[in-house]
Amino acid sequence: GGRVGRDNHLVGIRAMRGEWEEACAVVLRKGEGDYGRVKEFREVWERERRKAAEADPDGKAGKGTPLAEAADRTMRSAAADARGVQYEKVMLGRVAAGGTWEDAYRAVKAPMRLMFLHSVQSLAWNRAVSSRFADGVAVEAGDYVMVVDEGRPTEGKGKLRDGKVVVRVGEGEEDKYKKEDLVMPLPGTGISLEGRVKKVYDDVLAGMGLSWKDFKTDEKETTLGGDWRRVVASFGNPRHKVVKYSDPRATLSDSELVTEEVAEDPEGDLSAVVVSFDLPPSSYATVGIRELCKGGVREWREESA
Repeated sequence: GGRVGRDNHLVGIRAMRGEWEEACAVVLRKGEGDYGRVKEFREVWERERRKAAEADPDGKAGKGTPLAEAADRTMRSAAADARGVQYEKVMLGRVAAGGTWEDAYRAVKAPMRLMFLHSVQSLAWNRAVSSRFADGVAVEAGDYVMVVDEGRPTEGKGKLRDGKVVVRVGEGEEDKYKKEDLVMPLPGTGISLEGRVKKVYDDVLAGMGLSWKDFKTDEKETTLGGDWRRVVASFGNPRHKVVKYSDPRATLSDSELVTEEVAEDPEGDLSAVVVSFDLPPSSYATVGIRELCKGGVREWREESA
């Protein structure tokens, strides 16, 4: 629930800058993908927020302010029973109680706040990889690879990991490595780059309105150290099955994150393909599915079918 998805990096960027009101505003604002009760809840808040702005153009949060009263009315509205807006309700509940926007942001549980921040790094990584390897994935001089530690001095502040280190490929060394060795960094304070890869990241961060110095803040939570991710990952043990079901909202695949019982119905008039495969850490299942389908991946809802 909550606005989890394409806007997460915008929340993270504002949190890194200590722009708490703006960070909360990204979570609370209306979106093109809103529907049903979720859409209604955000529309109620938008109306109440505008009323508060008319009464108090400064829009300060705090006990007894028009903004606190607007948040309280939103929380008491019929739309407040909507599912899928728990982060919004946590934030507005804190504002309604007289808290500041920083209080509202910090009321969200730490794992979600960390996700906001990590989404900034992930987006930068995705854009950097797309830029660097736009013409295909191949090892070139100046790239970074993760290899078995042979006592060679590491560059880019390479981190020792399971006996492996990150090193920069020198001229004439391209054939020593394979594309599965290639890595690109999640930007942060612990990452130092040179050459073309640094230029790629400089351009990507500038396009996001960021620079390397933004990853170090006065707070531990919003200071990001960075890490390395492999550019190419292979998925294993692929498998699939066709299932029949009758409830469009039924759970069709089990995992440690799903508590509902899988609801297959052999007599159902709906069909689905359930795809499963194994991936190494820091890999995206959606990317694997996209490669399998050779096309785009989008969320499907019954309402839009």
